[in-house]
Amino acid sequence: MGPDFFSINGAELYDLLHDTEADIGNVLNFILPDWVPHPAALRLRQRRDRIGEIFRERLEEREAHPDEWEKAQDYISYTLKDSATAHLDHLYAAHHTLLMFAAHTSTVASISWTILELLKDPKRMDFLRQDLSHHKDMQSSHYLQACLKETGRLYSGISMLRLARQAINLPKTNITVPQGSV
Repeated sequence: MGPDFFSINGAELYDLLHDTEADIGNVLNFILPDWVPHPAALRLRQRRDRIGEIFRERLEEREAHPDEWEKAQDYISYTLKDSATAHLDHLYAAHHTLLMFAAHTSTVASISWTILELLKDPKRMDFLRQDLSHHKDMQSSHYLQACLKETGRLYSGISMLRLARQAINLPKTNITVPQGSV
């Protein structure tokens, strides 16, 4: 984003992202329409609105002091200067929320699951250590790339979705998940 976002709102954005991640997987988000006001959906809307406010505040501040941002090299500055994206500034909050969420969840999850799998197999861990010692750049390790790809195959986010084999009533609600629902 930019140094202004991190210095002024970085901690709050991190908390909003973390709390959003906690609520986004709520089963009710998968089975109820977006307009049903269940607690997780209400919290998600509040966070979305706050992230929008943060972006409006930062963009207004940049607009009020354009000289300070003329030579900035951050992603927001780039998209504001690019004629293909400058007019989309009203979508920046949603765009950056998706970028933050995707980068955080996919990177952290991939690293964590890869380490877990390597810890289960000390021989593979040792082989990876030896392989990495021969590479100045970790990205050139074909073995590391293979480990990461295997982690992606084993722990794909899609596997978290389930198909209801039979209709089921959600406890303490009047909601029935129909057979065949995802």
